[in-house]
Amino acid sequence: MTVARQRSRWVTEKCSDVDSSRSSTWSPTISEIRAQVEYGSAGDTPEVIYLVRLATGSVVFDAGSMTPDGLGLAEFNALPEAEANAALLVCCAAPEWARALVAGRPYANVDALFDTADAVLAELSEAQIDRALDGHPRIGARPDTAASAREQAGVAGAGDTVRAGLAEGNLAYEKKFGHIYLVCATGKSGDELLELLTARLGNDPETERRVMRTELAQINRIRLTRLLVGAAE
Repeated sequence: MTVARQRSRWVTEKCSDVDSSRSSTWSPTISEIRAQVEYGSAGDTPEVIYLVRLATGSVVFDAGSMTPDGLGLAEFNALPEAEANAALLVCCAAPEWARALVAGRPYANVDALFDTADAVLAELSEAQIDRALDGHPRIGARPDTAASAREQAGVAGAGDTVRAGLAEGNLAYEKKFGHIYLVCATGKSGDELLELLTARLGNDPETERRVMRTELAQINRIRLTRLLVGAAE
């Protein structure tokens, strides 16, 4: 059994332990999780952190650390529903997106999965998109997942001027649009991310919402790839 499968099964078992009568897509509350897991004595393991943050709609357990060897498409197709749902939620924190992708199995190839992921995302309600945004930190802020740290690697070497610009721009963006500045940061430098932020501040809310959804789709594809095939290194 792969590391990915073992950890995904751990998540499923803990959710089932809380209340086996609930549906497989049920998200336990923090208090219910802590009643089943010795949080203090066991320590803040990635699995426990994932469950606690999943309950609040803000996932921190990273798809990369969850599946260092990659699941593979065949194994993903064969996963029990709850395990597949948990794996997808670490890619995108929108519950309806994860449920729809689980329901669409089996996928003939990775492109079919990507196409479904894009199509489902395009039809998500704004409330579900907001849930997805909850799984992402601000650009330039301290990443709270390994995935975000990888994706924002270009900010790590940014100077104080760029960091200050990102911090100021984030606040202006959130004040204008009511949500975080989301951008597919993979491969982009801090300067590029600041330039994009400045440009997008000129958008009207409707246009910006469309741009943000496009960026989210790109991020989802990157995370799904890592989930299935593991690290590229």
